[in-house]
Amino acid sequence: MRVKGFEGAGGSEGAEGPKEAKGPKGAKGAKGAKGSIESKRPEAAKNAKESKEVKRAKGPHDLRIESPLSTELDRLVYDVIGAAMRVHTELGPGLLESSYADAFAVELRARGIQFEQQVPIDLVYASTRLGRYRLDLVIEKQLVIELKTVAALHPTHSSQMLTYLRAANLPVGILVNFHARHLRDGIRRHVLRPTKSFEP
Repeated sequence: MRVKGFEGAGGSEGAEGPKEAKGPKGAKGAKGAKGSIESKRPEAAKNAKESKEVKRAKGPHDLRIESPLSTELDRLVYDVIGAAMRVHTELGPGLLESSYADAFAVELRARGIQFEQQVPIDLVYASTRLGRYRLDLVIEKQLVIELKTVAALHPTHSSQMLTYLRAANLPVGILVNFHARHLRDGIRRHVLRPTKSFEP
């Protein structure tokens, strides 16, 4: 009887039910959860990559800033900057200003953009004409372009541009320094609200 009772106890110890609920197997479930988290990481990385690609897709748009300009004028500014970048890419820095001016004119014509070169403007003080200056280019009677071939643009260049815009009463001026290693670092845009029509 005792032997039978002992065997019954042994049978109780041999029951497999408790083994199913062992901690290590539950830990495997935790590993599965970890795998689920790791599976989400590639998707997050993909989303981050797509976000970066969208930012890269902006390209020259980075050169455009918020302004009171009309959509058409803003687009003209964008196209003219694109033409300048094309010239800089083809010729590189280090040439004479006149060479860039000629190449820039060729590029503008190829893009169907109307322009005038060496446009005269009068400097007037108290109804007295003090002198005459010439603008490098006036694009479609709205945009002044001043070409530079200097080591770096100086605040004086910006002050000069604003003076030109007031004298010519034009809304936008762009300084383009073709001696910059990367032209995006050699472009400055200035906006002035016009008060009367411009007549070159």
